[in-house]
Amino acid sequence: MHRGAWVGRPGMTRHVMVAMFPHAQGPRMEHARWLRIALRLNAIFSLVTGTAAIASAETVARLLDVPPAVPLFGVGLCLYAVFLLALSLRRRVASIGVVTASGMDVAWVVGSLVFLAVHEVPSPTLVLGTSAFVLAFAMLQLEGLRRAVFSNGRGRFELARDVNAPAEDAWSVVSDVGGYAEFASTLHRSEVVSGSGLGMVRRCEDADGICWTETCARWEPGRGYAFEVDTTAPGYPLPLRTMRGDFEVDALGDRRSRVRIRFAFSARGGALTELLLASVFAARGDHLVGDVLRRWAERIERAGASASAPSKPHAHDEPDSHTNLKPEKQTRISGT
Repeated sequence: MHRGAWVGRPGMTRHVMVAMFPHAQGPRMEHARWLRIALRLNAIFSLVTGTAAIASAETVARLLDVPPAVPLFGVGLCLYAVFLLALSLRRRVASIGVVTASGMDVAWVVGSLVFLAVHEVPSPTLVLGTSAFVLAFAMLQLEGLRRAVFSNGRGRFELARDVNAPAEDAWSVVSDVGGYAEFASTLHRSEVVSGSGLGMVRRCEDADGICWTETCARWEPGRGYAFEVDTTAPGYPLPLRTMRGDFEVDALGDRRSRVRIRFAFSARGGALTELLLASVFAARGDHLVGDVLRRWAERIERAGASASAPSKPHAHDEPDSHTNLKPEKQTRISGT
């Protein structure tokens, strides 16, 4: 595949998160301490509340004027506490689980308010007090999620994957910057429109036909390169002020290497925009970015296996005229 060719595939996902968020094994996100603390405090509160609901089921049922099924809620809260604790112990704590947990907390608060609106409760203070704590934990978790990705206005996201191939083989695939759309499912096309190496310009197009350019700000053959994205392009789909992606290959030995993608970015907006982007990374980053690295790894290892496979002996130097030679499957290039 030549570097300047348009590369595209049908049936693209109609989101563009990996257009620039182009992972699997990955170092933990920075500044996640706040998030871990918030999750553990919520776990403790849920465990204490759940235990009290089980131990004092009749009293709680009377205060809320509900059937004596409170122990079931207590068990659910205890299980939720285990879930939160497990999240806080993850290496990459800022994950889709945090987004899910925070959504469940907000749903609890809304459900409690609806419950008070449609049901006369002997002790509304109990419901409101519990909801206040739950809402506070949700806010702490969301702020912790933002801080896990952003620090002083600068966001960071990094993922890597080890491959069973030499660094030279990995570089030959990773450095095909014009063919990036073949690996990023949210891109429809990509091409190098000018230059080579440092200063080259790549043009990307998503499934909705929105285009933008990226300029190479670093080129170290065999080691890595970086692109800075023009986020001012009309219709650019993400609220980013700046975006830089570094793509690297590290040798781990004669037959193993590591491919890494690292992003540094800033939001176009304040804390709410940062929270939105942090939630996107947490909910979809590992999947979408990881998919890029997985496809890279498959191509790298497949190419290495083909190169090392012994060639089969042929009975004749030239194929027989009646032999049906099946052409190799090729990536469709627009215009050919």
